[in-house]
Amino acid sequence: MTQTTPQNTQGGAQQIVPQESPSAGLRRSIVRLIVLIVLLIAILALIKLGFSRISNVRGFGGAPSYQVYVDIPVTLLFAVFIVFTFADVIYWNLRLRLPHPEAASVRPVLRIIGLVAAIVAVTASFVSATAAAALGALAGIVIGLSTQQVFPNTSRDILIQLKTIQGHRQG
Repeated sequence: MTQTTPQNTQGGAQQIVPQESPSAGLRRSIVRLIVLIVLLIAILALIKLGFSRISNVRGFGGAPSYQVYVDIPVTLLFAVFIVFTFADVIYWNLRLRLPHPEAASVRPVLRIIGLVAAIVAVTASFVSATAAAALGALAGIVIGLSTQQVFPNTSRDILIQLKTIQGHRQG
């Protein structure tokens, strides 16, 4: 885990800020993301190999039809880890240019969108096209309702911070 230190803000309140440098955090998050993706691919390949081997055993010829019941939970579990790590990659990328509060405000939004997208993608791959379209529409409504308060504040904070940075460069 990343070490954190409390820092005082202008109003006197304390905020927790990671001690790790943004470039080191970005590098660590990218490596973790790549490792998770490769690990997911390897585990799914091993599951497929295991089910193909089991199907050769007498009496277990129908085993490959149950592979989907193993693939879905494994994929969803890794999707959660991948989405959280991707949100960290974006956070550390923003930390290169923005202070912690503005960069951290984007992370929960990305997690919500990523988790809904992962659930829809995994579920839609096993249903008809019509059901997948309806599921995608429902996911859009869920994302819209869950982020309607966060997006305006986040975009406002980022624009204010960018104007502040631009003002410091010109001044």
